[in-house]
Amino acid sequence: MSITVDLSGTDKLPDTSEIPSAARDLGARIAQMTNAYGNAQMKWWSLTDHYRAPEQTLVYTAMDEPRNASAEIADGVGSSVSALEAFAEAVEAIKLKRAALQADILQAQQADATEDAKRSEDRTHHVLGDLFDMGEDLVIQLRLQQRADALTEELRVAEDACIRAHSAMFTRNTRDVVSVYGEDQ
Repeated sequence: MSITVDLSGTDKLPDTSEIPSAARDLGARIAQMTNAYGNAQMKWWSLTDHYRAPEQTLVYTAMDEPRNASAEIADGVGSSVSALEAFAEAVEAIKLKRAALQADILQAQQADATEDAKRSEDRTHHVLGDLFDMGEDLVIQLRLQQRADALTEELRVAEDACIRAHSAMFTRNTRDVVSVYGEDQ
């Protein structure tokens, strides 16, 4: 029996080398945005020394909402950055586990080929022995396939978590913008 394992669920693992630096860049840009709104708010508040009118409170607080909204956006982007970093770590761990699994598959295939060669040389080998060997090979193949399937599931969970973190940033309601997807998405 030839031992075969389907690794197609983890065939096309993404290159994660750029993800950490992209996540850091995204975090830095959002920090710049938040700082810019904070600075604008502070400058706007400095008008209190120069502007007196009945509506002055409205003028003084005009930048409060943009500053608060930028803080909310920064929180969402922070979650996205964390999700990207966690995804990259998960993929790297899966790559290591997949490489170990591939080595184990190769070892099992080589052992199976060695056994097959011995059986073909031994003309006195019995049918019962052949069935036993096939059963052993099947158990080995099933165990290896379970590991491959578990890696596929790990990848799916990591992808789903990353997607949910990014989706949450774009679907949540703020005071100014109501999500078209509603609260339960």
